[in-house]
Amino acid sequence: MEEVRAQYERHPYPPVSALALPRKGQGGALTWERGAELAGREGASHEGLRILVAGCGTLEALVVAQAHPRAREVVAVDISEASIARLRVRVTLARIANLILGLGLRSRIPPIRLVRADLATWEDGDFDYVLATDVLHHHHDPAGLLQRLAKATRPGGLMRLVTYTAHGRVWMRAIGRWLKAGGLTPETPSLRERARERMGELSPENPLRLSFEANPESRAATGIVDAYLHVCENPMAPEAWGQAAASAGLQLVAQDHPPSSQSGFIDELWPELGEMGDWSKLGLLDDLLEMVANPVLWLEPGVSGGPPSMVSPPEPAGGLPPSDGLVLSRARSSSSVELEQALWLPSHLRWELGVGLGRAVARVERHGLDEARLLQVLEQEVGCRVNEAGDDLPGLTLYEHAGGALRELPEPWDAARFRELTARLPSGARLIMASSREPVPGESLEEQALHLQTHQGPAASWIGPLLIEV
Repeated sequence: MEEVRAQYERHPYPPVSALALPRKGQGGALTWERGAELAGREGASHEGLRILVAGCGTLEALVVAQAHPRAREVVAVDISEASIARLRVRVTLARIANLILGLGLRSRIPPIRLVRADLATWEDGDFDYVLATDVLHHHHDPAGLLQRLAKATRPGGLMRLVTYTAHGRVWMRAIGRWLKAGGLTPETPSLRERARERMGELSPENPLRLSFEANPESRAATGIVDAYLHVCENPMAPEAWGQAAASAGLQLVAQDHPPSSQSGFIDELWPELGEMGDWSKLGLLDDLLEMVANPVLWLEPGVSGGPPSMVSPPEPAGGLPPSDGLVLSRARSSSSVELEQALWLPSHLRWELGVGLGRAVARVERHGLDEARLLQVLEQEVGCRVNEAGDDLPGLTLYEHAGGALRELPEPWDAARFRELTARLPSGARLIMASSREPVPGESLEEQALHLQTHQGPAASWIGPLLIEV
């Protein structure tokens, strides 16, 4: 975890000035009472509770503390000393503001203890309420860390977990590959400007550019690092989170993210899936790219109904490109490629979409649904993505890509396979477009392939035909 610590020492998160204090009522969604109400507990109060804010960053612990003025103690733990230092300044300013303003204009702040430590090894007794916001997926063993936090949650306690899902970040992963290939790292000077320039190389209608420009994280260097250049991003599918929760002795009692990304939304769209479990419904939303907000999950110690089953998509049937040529699929060795041979490269992004769609179809077939019905409902009832201004963001929903037999696309070559090919070809070998003989931009076959995947892959299932010439 040293690389994670180093990143947050350089880029404390969230990137909020240490002089900024929480807004009045900002922590309403984080309160113990909120979780207790959603869990069906009547008359719950946070008085005397011991609260842990795991991976507290620069702000959340103070928001939580002000939302729980009668708590016995709030313990804030983060791996980054820079984040703890900024939080310490913020807490001090908040206490000074309380003294100066007085008269109850600001809520009482309970005792806050700030700890710089790795959650994977740190221990400090039991807690009534544990918050883990966007932290577990930045650990090499998210399920193991969840188990540690579960052991620190007292019987009758609550845990509020916010995390990434595995499939829904397909656009962000592709953006990250493009930024990294342009030489951008967390240490890049003027990172925000450089990232905008790099994304500006894509056409205005490219879904990756639209996604980047619509993401609030793209407005600051720290957000860009956290969203696209993070040194450790290890999200799990919802069913995997469900299995991890069951293994840790936790059960899901409520969801608190936007309703259109909750399991109940499945019941509205496809009532015949009502018997499907919550974790599986969340997995279905994730694979359909409809988990558009990080899930906010309330958990409590207890016996669940059993862990959900993982779903694996069937192997692609082996779709064919538009014309004859060698398909650069994972099953194809680099030794089979020759100069001046027609080549077709499957779209990596669309292959990923096809894998998710395959899992989605595998989930619903037993309930009498098929791919056509799934996509028809998405188009008619959900529609296109929009940005904060309400403008359409075409190309970011699954149904817009499904006309290209997504589930039949084979997995394309990765960067390592192109490096293997480079090693066995004469020096100076380059990819060109077969129809125009125009060279593909890039200094190596690996860079050229990424250029094609980023510029053409979002709009075409097959890229080509291509040739290699010296």
